[in-house]
Amino acid sequence: MKKLSYWKSRKEWKRLTQGMNPDQVARLKQGISQGDEATIASITNIRTEQRAHLQEHGSDDNKFIPLIGNEIAWSDVLSMVFLISHFDRNGTVITNFEDVKAKSQNEPYGYLIVVSPTLNQPVSLPIIHKDDFILAASVYDNPYAMQVNEEQGREFLVTYQPQKTTKDGRSATPAHCLHYALVPRGTLKNYYVDDTRMSRPEPKLLFGEFIYSGEIRVQVMA
Repeated sequence: MKKLSYWKSRKEWKRLTQGMNPDQVARLKQGISQGDEATIASITNIRTEQRAHLQEHGSDDNKFIPLIGNEIAWSDVLSMVFLISHFDRNGTVITNFEDVKAKSQNEPYGYLIVVSPTLNQPVSLPIIHKDDFILAASVYDNPYAMQVNEEQGREFLVTYQPQKTTKDGRSATPAHCLHYALVPRGTLKNYYVDDTRMSRPEPKLLFGEFIYSGEIRVQVMA
């Protein structure tokens, strides 16, 4: 097992800790400092936690997860409301405020594993705008925000709604296209109690008016 100094000095460290929350990263560092067996145990426990979290929200990371834009058309998910179950940073880092560095210009900044009553399985939603990556990271990188999620039973929701779209549903402007909301647990289920919203979405009920320029933020519903 490689030492912590190795992981910190190479891209493998970022890859190893991808998707981990601050507490899990701290536990991994502690395990590495205690030797090989403790490191392996830490990684195993953290991966088990992550898998359990995905399965709790209807996902299994051992199964194939369709990618929006490939297996699923963008037009098919336009205005659909999703519950975010996992944030995959895809190697993207924020070095300073709004200074976002992706690992490749040819790949999305990251991916959101999402679920919805409108689909029969979890799907992967690419994050194609840096502002949308920053908003997602602002929740996952804030220990207090994540603690509030757990204590108050909040859901982290997202909807894909560009300012303008092409015929196949892709964003037709440089503006960001994902909108987020922190809402009480059960909000998504209650939203889809009215099954007409599967064919006629009303995302503004949860996300408010869509903002495409100026200050954008995560909508918080009490």
